[in-house]
Amino acid sequence: MRLLFTECKEDDAEFFRRAFPSDALTTTSETLAECGDVQDVEVLSIQVHSRVDEEALRKMPRLRVIVTRSTGLDHIDVGAAERRGVLVRNVPDYGAQTVAEHTLLLLFAIARRLQDAIATTREGRYELAGLLGSDLAGKTAVVIGVGAIGERFARMAEGVGMRVLGVDPAQRPETGVSYVTLREGLSQAEALVLCCPLVKATRYLLNSETFAQLQRGCLLVNTARGGVVHAPSLIEALESGIVAAAGLDVLEYEEVLRGSVPAQPDQAEVLEANRRLMSHPRVIVTPHMAFYTREALTRLRQRTVELIREAVASPSS
Repeated sequence: MRLLFTECKEDDAEFFRRAFPSDALTTTSETLAECGDVQDVEVLSIQVHSRVDEEALRKMPRLRVIVTRSTGLDHIDVGAAERRGVLVRNVPDYGAQTVAEHTLLLLFAIARRLQDAIATTREGRYELAGLLGSDLAGKTAVVIGVGAIGERFARMAEGVGMRVLGVDPAQRPETGVSYVTLREGLSQAEALVLCCPLVKATRYLLNSETFAQLQRGCLLVNTARGGVVHAPSLIEALESGIVAAAGLDVLEYEEVLRGSVPAQPDQAEVLEANRRLMSHPRVIVTPHMAFYTREALTRLRQRTVELIREAVASPSS
């Protein structure tokens, strides 16, 4: 059985080759087009920058299983895969704590002007001018998407004294979070934290209309997916003072920003806004690294191997 693992760094490749010594083919490629002939691939393991759509599926007629080394599934046409009888699995639990920690890190960083403080001392100045921050304790954090990551972030935020409200259609009383509607949450948020998946209902959830419902001076953190936020609208919200500062681990069209695929004409407005966000004085952008710790990657690799073995052993696969 041929297994193809894309987006592999050397330690990833070594782990998967040990797990499947005679079958695993590993590549650093981020697009299937770079992988050459994939007709005999039966098991495909990818990460978020490898897109699997109808066209890609047609090139893999023997494909039985897709395991994405990620929580999200927005880079896979799951419906098309299911119509072809391809089993799709993700790893939703490997990085909940890890991503929640990075989310809180970004919130602390923008609240305390950390980026400006570091720039000040690196310029040889040891002064406080322009560095006045704000406490998080006593502030209201509204978490959009109270899944595994959102719930852990909520616990952390409460631990530093924040009041936490949740926005999620699948309200889970066992989280202990008080749920509100999106409109109610936007009107109360002093910190707005995005932990939701990117699906049809959440694409551009934050746009010019919803930003206008925020109280002025709100802090924004996004460790979900770039497409949840309309970047040009975020620029406007920053310039108007509706959003005081933003911490972003994700941006839309990251594959273009990474240089792995060329830009398309209809992406120009968002890409220009992304570049402005990356250099904006009140925005911290990290390169989709919220999941990126030794511990999380170990869990991710181990669970990926388990899922593949389970799927291959299943009579229905």
